[in-house]
Amino acid sequence: MLKKIEQLLEKKPELSEKIILENEFEIDFLTFNNRPFLGATSIITQGIRKLSNCDKDIIFIYSTFSESVNFELISLIATYLDLHYFKQDYHIDFGDILYINNFKLIAGTDFEGFYTLHPSYYEGILENDKYIWLLPIFKSEFDYIKKYGSDAFQEIIEMKDPDLSDLKRFSII
Repeated sequence: MLKKIEQLLEKKPELSEKIILENEFEIDFLTFNNRPFLGATSIITQGIRKLSNCDKDIIFIYSTFSESVNFELISLIATYLDLHYFKQDYHIDFGDILYINNFKLIAGTDFEGFYTLHPSYYEGILENDKYIWLLPIFKSEFDYIKKYGSDAFQEIIEMKDPDLSDLKRFSII
């Protein structure tokens, strides 16, 4: 699998970190700088598909602003996986939302939840059915998705075309 990702992204990862969840599931976190575009970094999981209720790996894309963020984000993604798979025990899919009340996901931001969508920055490179993009969202975006659904939120994303890799972005709602 790693060789395939390296071929698709045309480079080797700058960082590879293994995290063990629930004392039995090993998940590799691969960090690729300047992918999918110059100035962006992608963290791609490898090994989530070993879980019985998941058939997708996760991509987290952000504009580069500091190397120290990598560890925090990898821990954040691992926490998300732990909450999603082991605490709630249901299948992850496109359009899912997870809200953590009154908790700032990333220091210095107002993100309080996650939304999953197709990895549009990688369209045509990675197989959409095997990868899911984990997007930090604001409370207002979470509320909108709960009220109107993920299709309506996706339409707003397509209409406004915000830079979703910008962790300093404003809410699109």
